[in-house]
Amino acid sequence: MRPGLDPKMIYYVCVERFAHTLASMLVHFRPDLRHRLRVIPYARLELLDRVHAGVVIWADVDRIAPAMRQRAAAIHERLAGRGIRLLNHPERSLRRFQLLDALAASGHNAFRVFRPGALPPDLRFPVFLRREAGALAVPPDLLPDRASLLNALDAAPMQGANDDDWIVAEYSAESEADGHFRKYGAYRIGDTVFAQHCFISPSWFVKHPPAGMNDSHRLEHREYVRQNPHADWVLQMFDLAGIAYGRIDYGRIAGRLQVFEINTNPMVLGNPQTRFDPNLRPYADRWAEAVIALDSTASAAPASDPAIDRLQRRILLRLYASAYRARWRRLVAGVRAWWGHRAR
Repeated sequence: MRPGLDPKMIYYVCVERFAHTLASMLVHFRPDLRHRLRVIPYARLELLDRVHAGVVIWADVDRIAPAMRQRAAAIHERLAGRGIRLLNHPERSLRRFQLLDALAASGHNAFRVFRPGALPPDLRFPVFLRREAGALAVPPDLLPDRASLLNALDAAPMQGANDDDWIVAEYSAESEADGHFRKYGAYRIGDTVFAQHCFISPSWFVKHPPAGMNDSHRLEHREYVRQNPHADWVLQMFDLAGIAYGRIDYGRIAGRLQVFEINTNPMVLGNPQTRFDPNLRPYADRWAEAVIALDSTASAAPASDPAIDRLQRRILLRLYASAYRARWRRLVAGVRAWWGHRAR
């Protein structure tokens, strides 16, 4: 094979400041992917016109503005005309509100979502507010009535968003017999669906594996990952959303599986240290092998474009910095916790 050619070239299109979702993979777990994966920010979309073979993944479809979405859709069509495999669509893949609204209308979800300017008289309380794009870092306030909701909406523009950025979601969560809530997470990467986590918490807002996950909970998590029990349903939900790359977060309410969101640029793995499993390598390999397998239908080995390579080197430097900052923060937090425990 001539230098500069790679039979497994994958182009990952995302908002550049959110490329850190790949940092742990490219830096710690699967550095071999650096030769197979190129990150292209939406701000440099014109570089995709240099691509004539391989696979393009459209990530962050809920974070780009309408004008950028239209530009990306036009490039999507040109790439499709070259026979390039494309995962997700900048315009047609459903974004968070569109998806949750469609799932409620079809009866798949028992809870509803609304825009602030279209609240129905039968809105079921409590509700909470969230943004259209991005992730919730802390539990949102559960608003018990219309007056508290209106007060919260009055304060929302102070946070730099307009009505179209906000979603009013009806609360829908249910603990199981042990009093704990479950959040399941599963990936779809092309034709591959695999389970990634079952996080269990006494709080309804389950985002990360809590410190309180006991041995029984860890075993439940590992069995969920091993069995991948909801694979057919997960694939159905992705198909409904028109999404072929991403992670679905979901739970069980009144015996039925319910979708919380599908993230098209999910954090693959965070800092290698974790509470729910000390060995993350199998999770990394599962994701990496599914990504590598995407190229099996590519028509030819793509040439590595110098402009894309230069951009990749700059982005990789940022990913290195992001990964090691995360490790340093984790180390500092651990030392502080140890010191506080020792001081007691």
